[in-house]
Amino acid sequence: MFQNDVAFQMFSTSLDIFKAEDDIYELGLAYLGLGNYYLREKDLTPAVDFSELARTCFTKTGDKFHQSMALHLLGFIYVRAADFQTSKTMFTQALELSQEIGDDRGMFLRLNQLAGIACNEGDFEKAEAFYLESLALSRSFKDRFNQGIVLNNLASVNQPRHEYEKEAAALRESLEICREIGDREGVTVALNNLAELSVVLGEYQCAIDQSNQALKIALAVKDDWTIIAIYEILGAAHLGLGEMEKTHQFFKQAIELAYQIQSWDLLTRSAVNLAEVYQLQQDRDTAEDLLQAALSHPGILYEYGLKAIALLENMGVKPQEEKNEAYLMEVLDRYFDLRPSMD
Repeated sequence: MFQNDVAFQMFSTSLDIFKAEDDIYELGLAYLGLGNYYLREKDLTPAVDFSELARTCFTKTGDKFHQSMALHLLGFIYVRAADFQTSKTMFTQALELSQEIGDDRGMFLRLNQLAGIACNEGDFEKAEAFYLESLALSRSFKDRFNQGIVLNNLASVNQPRHEYEKEAAALRESLEICREIGDREGVTVALNNLAELSVVLGEYQCAIDQSNQALKIALAVKDDWTIIAIYEILGAAHLGLGEMEKTHQFFKQAIELAYQIQSWDLLTRSAVNLAEVYQLQQDRDTAEDLLQAALSHPGILYEYGLKAIALLENMGVKPQEEKNEAYLMEVLDRYFDLRPSMD
């Protein structure tokens, strides 16, 4: 919403006016706007500061709806900062306020965020419960768009538990809904998740066909996060076919794009998956470097942290315990020369 200096100037000017008028409600809205602005600018410290100020204003006025919005924004900021424990606290408090005032759509949003955090922590039972509750809410207000999203997310909690039939059913329903309503991004995600399932089931050519369909749409809509996921699935599918050059090519593309958009959870995931490829190629040194670097970053997803530890232990190497954000970037820059692409 706020993508340029005009928006920043508007909210900054509003602060002076509302402070002078002692209008706490409007001041809270201005702080909320600035919190959103800095989040979009990826400047997380002022994003947190302004969101906290907004929360304080709405607490003073007793406005629980906007309190929940400020808490939700804080939760999202902490997710971006890979501080999942604090984000869980923020989303939980926001959910409680939404439940208290009967804000179904607010409940829907917070349940989905909490489900994502539960997945990151490896608590798939809790994640499924959150997703099922949010799915019921989206059906109650006939929100087909969000039904497609939740079904995609719901499918993701079934794969780690090897419930492949449930996963496939949810994905097919999601794909059908997204096609019916013309949600191109949703179609892309559903196709890519079906491709991932095909890889798990050993249907590698089917996975490549599904991923290529998804990639065509993702490139057209410039959905970087989905493009990264598609590159990874293509890499895994070619790995299954024994095509190592293509495997390395797609994982490298995933790492480069994740680095470019500074998505640390996706970057560490891609690094772990590529390390597995190097391990298969008997390049233990590169594999170890990538795995230790991924583990050193606090943004690594739970399941990929476990995977990295298992791969290192299989190599007879002690896993990295100390967290060091800079180390990940140093290793990736050494192997892929990524820093110039950031300029």
